[in-house]
Amino acid sequence: MKKKLLVLTIATVVALTLLAGCNNHNESIEYTQAANGAQVITRESAMNSSVSSQKINGDDVTFTKVELDTDDGKSEYEVEFIYDGYKYKIDIDAETGDVIEVEKELFEQNDDIAGIDTIPEEVALEAVLEKAGLSGVGKNELEQCRIVLEKDDGIFDEYDIEFIYQGIGYEASVSAANGKVYDFEKWYINVGNDNDIELDDDDDDDDDDVVVIPENVIDKDSALNIVLEHAGVALEDATDIHIDFDDDDAEYEIEFMVGYTEYDYDIDAITGEILNFDREGEHVSAPEFSKPDDSELIGRDAAKAAALEHAGVSANDVVDFEIDLDDDNGEMIYEIEFKCGDTEYEYDINALDGSVIRHSSEIDD
Repeated sequence: MKKKLLVLTIATVVALTLLAGCNNHNESIEYTQAANGAQVITRESAMNSSVSSQKINGDDVTFTKVELDTDDGKSEYEVEFIYDGYKYKIDIDAETGDVIEVEKELFEQNDDIAGIDTIPEEVALEAVLEKAGLSGVGKNELEQCRIVLEKDDGIFDEYDIEFIYQGIGYEASVSAANGKVYDFEKWYINVGNDNDIELDDDDDDDDDDVVVIPENVIDKDSALNIVLEHAGVALEDATDIHIDFDDDDAEYEIEFMVGYTEYDYDIDAITGEILNFDREGEHVSAPEFSKPDDSELIGRDAAKAAALEHAGVSANDVVDFEIDLDDDNGEMIYEIEFKCGDTEYEYDINALDGSVIRHSSEIDD
């Protein structure tokens, strides 16, 4: 009993000492409407005022209670938190953000901390969805959603949240006291993996199922649409689609088949620019093709014009121009080579429609 009396006495002395000069609250206080219709400061503003009044590092504070109450007809927040081995109990004027009373006592790990005040898990999830730009998406639309309330030194201090939405994995920690999102990460789930993918933390370098990608990359569906439009192919005609993300170069590597023709693309995952592409006929199980007659071909002049237009060069600036008609596994193409300045160009042009099948360019050293 003497020990308890001593602690309470110390707390009372500290409270009286700290009361003086504690009313210089944060000027950036925000207001909201209480259930009774009164204008009061927000929960987070009350937390900020309590911490700033003690001139301590808010990042190291663990809140255990933030409650709006009425005392003698006056609205006030009761804020409690643990900091540097001490337990603080601070009453905040809910109308102004001023500190009304402060108590500070030593915190013992075996103290009764049942009833710690935390935000609901649905509020924490909403905070992560907003951070991910997915406001309005319901929990029932998420795959493998996992929400765990973690303890630190016996205190519930954060939610660990993971989920998958439309092929992208998300992971974040959320303060259980104020809903602040931190350690936010976004993952790309590689196409072709099993559906039962479990997200891993980014410290696992051996994880082959997920890779971290920057937040500003285009999504895989947009990347696929870009290459399909470039190839002049409808989505329903493309088969064996494979999309890989190169996290070193922030590029999508996309492959797909149309009939017996294979398409390979490299696309900048930030800008959507097509970096390289290749199209070639498969040599396995391909049927016999009937060779078109000359009247169906676009002709050498049209093929040359298509290549020069794609390269963005003038015919007057071109030297060493060569063009040959070739049968590539039943597909008639014009093979074109030329130089412009210090650059050498190579093109394969579809001999029936003038589309660019393959192209490359390199500086001639």
